[in-house]
Amino acid sequence: MTDAEWETILQQVEILEGGLHNIDVELLDAAENSLQVKLPSSYRSFCRVFGVGSFGTGDFNIAVPGYVGRSRSYSLQYLTESQRELADQYGDVGLDSELLSRGVFFSVDMSGSNHFFDPDVVTDPENHEYAVFSLYRNYAVERTFDNFWDFVTIGCLGEKRNFLLALDDEDELPQQTFTPINE
Repeated sequence: MTDAEWETILQQVEILEGGLHNIDVELLDAAENSLQVKLPSSYRSFCRVFGVGSFGTGDFNIAVPGYVGRSRSYSLQYLTESQRELADQYGDVGLDSELLSRGVFFSVDMSGSNHFFDPDVVTDPENHEYAVFSLYRNYAVERTFDNFWDFVTIGCLGEKRNFLLALDDEDELPQQTFTPINE
């Protein structure tokens, strides 16, 4: 997805508590080099338009490259490295440690689940789009979306929010808000 498509989503979402902190291309490129993975085009565009923050009232924290504030869950590098370090331990409980060790972790939600790209499951080669997986608190891993765009528009802001957060269907609808992190 392009910057223009994210700008359309931005117009539909209420921005809470301050201004956006867009991520520049140099930080995105540096993250690709350090992670040795080409980041999805939809994620790169999201970072340039929205930057670091959370959807809903802390429902989904979205990590970005280069974040150095107090809450490490907003740092793409920290989140990815910390989960990759646990990959062998996850293997001990029956999870695919190879999947988790190559994942790029970009979100933690309010239920404690982690969401990540798997660069080995390419859904759009031209735009480097990868399937999104969720690592739930109960140590289950599931492919949840075909790309980051779907994760945000269907998961964070749409009809799959309650499913991802393990909420009952009758629980509240997704809040169409984004809170930038200003620390």
